[in-house]
Amino acid sequence: MFEPNYYITNKIINDEKIYFGLALTPEEIINRLIIVTNRYMQESYLENTSFIKLNMKAEDVIADNGLSLVLDHLSSDLINIFIKNGLLIEFNEGIKLYLDKYQWQSEQFVAKNKTGYVGSLRLILYDHFSNEKPFLLPTFTNNQSVLFPEWKERAGNVKAELSQFAKVKGPQASTGVSIGLLRTAYQLSKKYGIDEWIATIDNKIIKLLSSYVFCIDINKIGPPIEYLGSLSTPVLININETLKNMEDKRSNKLLADFLRGQTVEGFEWYVGP
Repeated sequence: MFEPNYYITNKIINDEKIYFGLALTPEEIINRLIIVTNRYMQESYLENTSFIKLNMKAEDVIADNGLSLVLDHLSSDLINIFIKNGLLIEFNEGIKLYLDKYQWQSEQFVAKNKTGYVGSLRLILYDHFSNEKPFLLPTFTNNQSVLFPEWKERAGNVKAELSQFAKVKGPQASTGVSIGLLRTAYQLSKKYGIDEWIATIDNKIIKLLSSYVFCIDINKIGPPIEYLGSLSTPVLININETLKNMEDKRSNKLLADFLRGQTVEGFEWYVGP
């Protein structure tokens, strides 16, 4: 069980607040996936992704036993495609969702404000969910990804990968959505004893995270690759090093304190862990 501040279900939405937490209900999980799918389609990330229709409800598939349900409905060829690249799936309700095998091996975060669901982030965990044999993290299984020799050992010990970091386009999703999602992921990572993340990130996102807004230390652990239709780079983020780097830049000390979980003036819009 999680502390109450990880839940956004049934909270009264205040006009000035953004609510962050784990996507736990079918509504929250599906809406997080809709954000990811729509943003990926807008950015043309899914141009080479196979599309299928399944005679199933989305709510059934995103349940804990959903992976086995999906595999039972796919041919052997489609199973191979799904395991390798994921699928864009249209369900009975007409909902289209991009799903991959890590859907059931991750903790998922969502942001919500008065306009609805506005942001997504997930933390794929290796060797955390004990009920199934885990898949290796995506950065280690991408055939195109080659890690620099000096990073292989350290990266190989990382047990968590950030992915599906997305927010809706438009004024309803401010920069605060991205900041709040990172804080929520960091708070859960602390709870799980995780101090480093890996990720394969679109180079445009790396530029944003490295900018003066975030000042996140991005260790590039391999050369850029084509990933989900965009030029992306495998990276490693040490959370404590990142926060220390923010502290060293006076303008970002408050942001570092906020990400650590402190109550900070100027961040009153945040509601979450």
